[in-house]
Amino acid sequence: MLRAMRDSFKKLSWTLWLVIIAFVLGFVMTDAFQGQKQAKTGLVFIDEEPVLQGDEYYRQVMRTLLRYKEQFKDFNKSMITQRRIPEQMLQGMIDTIVIQKEAEKLNIKASDREIRDRIINRFQRDGKFIGIANYRRFLRENRIDVAEYESQLRDEVIREKFQELVTAPLVIDDISLRENYKKEKDKADLEYIMLKPDRIKADITVEDKEISDYYEKNKENFKSTEKRAGYVIAYKFDDYKKEVVPTEKEMYENFKKNMAEFIVPGKTKVSRILLKYQEENRDEVFKKAETLQKELTKENFARKAIELSQDEKATVGGDFGYEGWKRFTSQERTMIENLGEHQISSPIDTQSGFSIVYISELVPQKEPVFNEAREKIKNILQNEKVNQKVMKKLQNIYNKLRKAENIKAKAAEMGVNVIETELLTSGKPVKDVDEMGYISRRLFMLEEKEIAFPVNFIKGIAIVQVAKIEKPEILPLEEVKDKVKDKVVKAKKVDLLKEQAVKISEELNKITDQKNIEEYLTKNDLRTETLAYKRGNRLSYFPIRKGMDETVFSMEKNRFSSPLVFEEQERVVIFKVKEKTLTQDSAFQKDKTEFYNQKIGELRYRYFDSYLSSKKDSYQITLNQELYQQLKDDIMTRFK
Repeated sequence: MLRAMRDSFKKLSWTLWLVIIAFVLGFVMTDAFQGQKQAKTGLVFIDEEPVLQGDEYYRQVMRTLLRYKEQFKDFNKSMITQRRIPEQMLQGMIDTIVIQKEAEKLNIKASDREIRDRIINRFQRDGKFIGIANYRRFLRENRIDVAEYESQLRDEVIREKFQELVTAPLVIDDISLRENYKKEKDKADLEYIMLKPDRIKADITVEDKEISDYYEKNKENFKSTEKRAGYVIAYKFDDYKKEVVPTEKEMYENFKKNMAEFIVPGKTKVSRILLKYQEENRDEVFKKAETLQKELTKENFARKAIELSQDEKATVGGDFGYEGWKRFTSQERTMIENLGEHQISSPIDTQSGFSIVYISELVPQKEPVFNEAREKIKNILQNEKVNQKVMKKLQNIYNKLRKAENIKAKAAEMGVNVIETELLTSGKPVKDVDEMGYISRRLFMLEEKEIAFPVNFIKGIAIVQVAKIEKPEILPLEEVKDKVKDKVVKAKKVDLLKEQAVKISEELNKITDQKNIEEYLTKNDLRTETLAYKRGNRLSYFPIRKGMDETVFSMEKNRFSSPLVFEEQERVVIFKVKEKTLTQDSAFQKDKTEFYNQKIGELRYRYFDSYLSSKKDSYQITLNQELYQQLKDDIMTRFK
């Protein structure tokens, strides 16, 4: 270690070993990637200097993934992809490097004493350090490099000190803390009634004057749609496919490298009968399930499921198809994985019932065959090469046009064809180029004369410049008269709903007996909904309403409110507070210290994350994309 540390040591209990292993498991080297020879090539560069080597990134990601594999039985390639673990870890390593650089500027260091103290505190039993020899032996037995482990501790100390320095000035004043406390602790159970326009059965008449008056007051709501025209240099992939034909050797090498991607996965079709139980009748239901299982055959399983099963698929013979069963409990899935085609399981306890599963179809995994995958590989390689070719050609053009006021004129000098689009709305297709509207959507993300590259669309890649912007203008009444009339009709309906809501609220507040309330609701075709409300919440799907908190928490319980009008949604709502909890100052004072520590911790975390992001923007960080993809592909091939 850093220097000799002597202390008494007694045999560690198994619980201590578990605690230590949980902490250092991320540093453990395993046979699955020992000896892996990754080239010591720069992966991440800051200001053109390599700051992270490919082999170091590879080792750390593999350690983490193998730890997950040990902890989670079902850990697989799909989970790695969904959680974006390689990408997240790369960003974490870049964060660490930026922190180190910023810490150096501020002369923040981790002393040997701080590292030693951290080791002593973490490797203890009965309040005493386990001893240097045992500390080293523990790391050695778990194939952990001592120097690497202590380097990680040093990074950890520096990060904590740097974060503390950056976030130290942050405080939360008492008033804000009290408001946060109320926001988290105050709550109310609401019951509400929503009135919709379909309650209004009468025909709504609208006079011309009403239309013109509404239009004059709401002109800003009747504008034309913004349109934009652009200059587009678009290269289509299909125009270059004949120039790029992968060789047989390239295709076969790709096949060997990516064989796992060409495996046709097996599939299992499952049916289930579920018999639910309560604690008091569990044994009785289990005996029933055992008897049933003995009677079941592949011929009668569906019929028995219709008769007896108590889950959502009972009406279709218990058929969960090829995917539905993957939401079953882990015990059921394990049983399914060990059954053969047309086999029926014994009863499986799901904690709420006993299930019996039947494998109605089992299609085995099909191993990859080059000749069958050949056309797919050819298309993949051809698309990659064409993409690279098109990107390179456009990159050369863009380098010459990037500062042009008008790329059309400059491109004409270069002999490059430019498409001048008509005025487009966002998402409108560019004729004969981009049917899906990717280019027009990109135009609406740019300033006038700004150039964007690369702009990817389905058929190719483009350079795009905004040529003209036609701003929205207020349309004359003659053009929007029908729309205005529709708005007036809706506003009138909302007014009528409000009148109804006032009457309903008054009538309900006169009734004290719940049975009579229910009769009134049924008679008037009204339905109540419930909602758990906290400060800052919204009522159902409606926008957050100013003053809603004060209204809810000041209301008398079991009294219906005045109508709340949501004009845009064409809804009127009345509600009552069934129960509510309001925090008292005594509770706040009691929880104040703990609550403050929690909230200041959250605030400092968010602030530091934002601060670090801004610091990263000040560095020129580049990634060796080709090496990164190679490493990532290699990692992914090691997991199923």
